Amino acid sequence: MSGFALRSVCLAAAACLGVAGPLAAQAPYLSLYDKFQVNLSLSGVILNSDIRIDGSEGNGSDVDAEDDLGLATLKMEPRGSFRWRPWRRHEFEIGYQFAQRTGEKVLEREVTVADSVYEVGARVKTTFDSDLAFFNYRFAILAKERSQVGAGIGLGALFFDFGMDLLAHAGGASGEVSVSKSVTVPVGSIGAYGRFLSGDRWRFDVEPRVFFLEIDRFDINVAELGGAVHYGISRRLAVEFGYASSWIKVEVAPEPVGNTDRIVSGEIKYSLQSIRLGLSYVL
Repeated sequence: MSGFALRSVCLAAAACLGVAGPLAAQAPYLSLYDKFQVNLSLSGVILNSDIRIDGSEGNGSDVDAEDDLGLATLKMEPRGSFRWRPWRRHEFEIGYQFAQRTGEKVLEREVTVADSVYEVGARVKTTFDSDLAFFNYRFAILAKERSQVGAGIGLGALFFDFGMDLLAHAGGASGEVSVSKSVTVPVGSIGAYGRFLSGDRWRFDVEPRVFFLEIDRFDINVAELGGAVHYGISRRLAVEFGYASSWIKVEVAPEPVGNTDRIVSGEIKYSLQSIRLGLSYVL
């Protein structure tokens, strides 16, 4: 090989390396198309709940769970999800958000829960769980390397479990009245989503959805808004800071066949906001 040819090959190789180096350095730590992803986070869950549990005569009180019963407005709860993207445009996600509270309060007004009446001055202990299990399917209409926009459908179940125990009457005597009711509410949503990469390490997600449905005994209205910011620590691990809001109203019609442990009829107006900090890991 002549000296000129050898110099040409060396210059070409150097040029290729010079181009490949910056391209490799600019490759993002995060991707919009990971096949498997696990998300684990701790959420600050902000709750505001109004509930009415009717008795056999349909005479339940509208109760503010926080003001009337002393339940905490803010709870730290775990949240987990798993995402699977078998094809470029299709994604499936399952997950679970815990939301469980217990509180004690001396009642400042008389309330009726199911067929039990709790008088002013009575001390009560209340348990109110409202965990959410969810499944989401997303289809990417726009599927570029650094941006993804599409539609999503969500299904899930809200596990409402309410218990109220009379600890002491207004006069100080020990209580004897307990109420325990539960109901599983099917929920769902339909909406849009967007995901965007910025620089080498940042990803931004946004997802608004709504849902209206009458099914079985339930009249359900749901509105949701979620978003997250991800910062890539490595090719597999990212820190996630997320926010989600859900506004839910459920009217429960009377049940034809009586079951004393279930909510016979009533209404639940429920809002949940969560601010979460967690980790996303690519398998």
